[in-house]
Amino acid sequence: MQTPFWERIQKVRNTELDTLWKSFRVQTFNSFLLNAIPTFVSVGTFTVYVLLGNKLTAAKAFTSLSLFSVS
Repeated sequence: MQTPFWERIQKVRNTELDTLWKSFRVQTFNSFLLNAIPTFVSVGTFTVYVLLGNKLTAAKAFTSLSLFSVS
């Protein structure tokens, strides 16, 4: 008599675990993007600057990094 009820509970628990796992993956991806975007922007900016024919010096790079708030 309790087996169908137990199966229903297990089904609901499995659905809950799947939902939690999906939520964890989305949060992990969002965290990665939040931390990685400043680096991507800096690298992209320096790449475009150099490709446009400018010379990237240490003074320009460190000043730019301080303005980008990347530490």
